[in-house]
Amino acid sequence: MKNRNGAAQYALLSAELRNQTVKTYEELNWVTGVSSPWIDSYQVSDSVKAEDGSVSYKVTFQMKTSTGSAGEGTVKVTVGPKDGKWLVTGLSYKDGSNELNGLVVVPGA
Repeated sequence: MKNRNGAAQYALLSAELRNQTVKTYEELNWVTGVSSPWIDSYQVSDSVKAEDGSVSYKVTFQMKTSTGSAGEGTVKVTVGPKDGKWLVTGLSYKDGSNELNGLVVVPGA
């Protein structure tokens, strides 16, 4: 996310999410953000383990511009074991939006 590298983000997705999102990544030219605002820092919290072995986390991004803080955005990230690897199996936005101040977190909820 911090480097806006869609190819690296795509590589971490489960096959199901890859199938759902490849067109969006291609339309974005594999860049998932803009020059401003950018992610200054992030905090991972509130892990919840599900019966299927997956784990969900709350990730809060602090955004910044050249003039200072640009607020924050929160995403719920779910990871789970798939084909012997841990991959992202779900993403959802706390506020129902599909962007974090211009940074696209594919797939949108």
